[in-house]
Amino acid sequence: MQIICPDCDVELPIPDNAYPGQIIDCHNCGAEIQITNLEPIEYELVEDEK
Repeated sequence: MQIICPDCDVELPIPDNAYPGQIIDCHNCGAEIQITNLEPIEYELVEDEK
């Protein structure tokens, strides 16, 4: 399973044991993406709190 980074459009692999709430780090731009649902796969960019 893969998702597309919403920040830089790179394909990111999702581990087979992924779970809702898990954070995936983009290896290309460093963005943090949170998985919100598995079926269907849904995810969102984690915004930095400043």
